[in-house]
Amino acid sequence: MTGLSPLRLKRGLRAARSVALSRMYGDPRKVTVETLNGYGRMIDLPGTIEYALEVVRAWNHDMRELKSRFHVLANVPALLMWGSLDRAVAPESAHELAANLKNAKLIVMNGIGHMPYEEAPEPFNRLVLDFLDGGDSPALGSSPDAPNSD
Repeated sequence: MTGLSPLRLKRGLRAARSVALSRMYGDPRKVTVETLNGYGRMIDLPGTIEYALEVVRAWNHDMRELKSRFHVLANVPALLMWGSLDRAVAPESAHELAANLKNAKLIVMNGIGHMPYEEAPEPFNRLVLDFLDGGDSPALGSSPDAPNSD
């Protein structure tokens, strides 16, 4: 028999998931076994990989569609939160987006990757709650335990 056994294939997929998820964090050491297992269960759901591939295939089209609607979204209040170490969506693109959304507040969390809600949940939640409360606290992201913000 040639090819991979189901067990070897499963082990290979687990390793690939671990590497991919670790790249989503600014500090890969923050990825826990529970996080890996949780995402592993989601990826195992039927259709998940096909959906992820479709997102990648449609990315350029979706970005063109978003840009064509900036005029509709320009004055909608928005909170844009980016990690300075985001490897999935370049932090530089946050500034372009913020420039087109006139009523947007951009916060760049230093040292954080693509998923700040997981990597730094407490500061992330504080920043979101402050935004929802209508605040514009000068201390946003500047407390000793919070990543810096832009």
